[in-house]
Amino acid sequence: KFTTLKDFFPFYLSEQAKPTNILLHVIGTSFVVLIFIWALLFPSWKYCMVVPIFGYSLVWGGHYVFELNNKATFSYFFFSSRRRHTRYWRDWSSDVCSSD
Repeated sequence: KFTTLKDFFPFYLSEQAKPTNILLHVIGTSFVVLIFIWALLFPSWKYCMVVPIFGYSLVWGGHYVFELNNKATFSYFFFSSRRRHTRYWRDWSSDVCSSD
C-alpha cells in the first residue's frame, strides 16, 4: 500500500515500461488536453463527455494489450491521476516516446 506520491512513482513507472504503451498514454492525454481547450473555447457539455473516452480508451488499451497488466487507476486513482500528468509533461520534454 502506497502512502505518498514519491513512493508510488516507481510502481507507476514499472506498470508502463513498454514504448507503445507510453506512446498511447501521450496520445490519449494529448487528446484530453486538446478537447479540454476546445471545450473552454466553445463551451458545451458534449465535449466534456468525450474526454473520458479519449482519456482512458487508449490508456487502458495500452495496459491490456501491450503491458498485459491492470491499470493502476483501479487501485490508486488519486496517485495514478497525478502521476499520469507528471509523466505526460516529462515525456514531452524528453525522448521517452522515441522508438529504440
